[in-house]
Amino acid sequence: MNTVYYVTGAAGFLGSRVVDELLRKGGTVRALVLPGDPLAARLPAEVQQVKGDILNPQQLDAFLEAGEQRDRVVIHCAAIISMSIQPVQKVHNINVNGTSNVVEACLKWKVRKLVYVSSVHALPEKPKGQTIYETTEFEPEKLVGAYAQSKGTAAKLVMEAHRERGLPVTILFPSGLTGPGALAGGNLNQTFIDYMKGDLIAGVEGGV
Repeated sequence: MNTVYYVTGAAGFLGSRVVDELLRKGGTVRALVLPGDPLAARLPAEVQQVKGDILNPQQLDAFLEAGEQRDRVVIHCAAIISMSIQPVQKVHNINVNGTSNVVEACLKWKVRKLVYVSSVHALPEKPKGQTIYETTEFEPEKLVGAYAQSKGTAAKLVMEAHRERGLPVTILFPSGLTGPGALAGGNLNQTFIDYMKGDLIAGVEGGV
């Protein structure tokens, strides 16, 4: 039985690149896209689009239910980024509650694997000069900022679903993502654009 890849956040910069690569390798792809998302029109015609929101469990059921396919791999790219140090409810809702809904749907439909795209910000920081490595233990309360805490919390619940409920998972920890085709903008993209235009006239020490 052929595998079908179910991609959340498929219209975003990362998700669309994942979709392109899956199609290039001959994969069958179903994409969960928000209703009214203008970027969904740019997805390849071969992609089976399903309108829905990760905050809606019923829509996630419809996303995973369709067709006779039973060999499902879910790639969860959907997320929202924030630079805020203070808690942001929308960030928590999407990154934590949305991921929890995806986990529950994966367990319900007995997917072969959940690939969760976390973030380097979910990993605990170390003193300057020390290398940060991937981990399976997360302490979101020790992380700084709404986004980092949300991604750390989500990674923790994904690992708990693996350990306690047997969900097969892979967690990825990308750093900043940018490049051609990043149509939705974003802080990192804008930084490069400003630099190329000569508008970035000051800088501070630091890095990712």
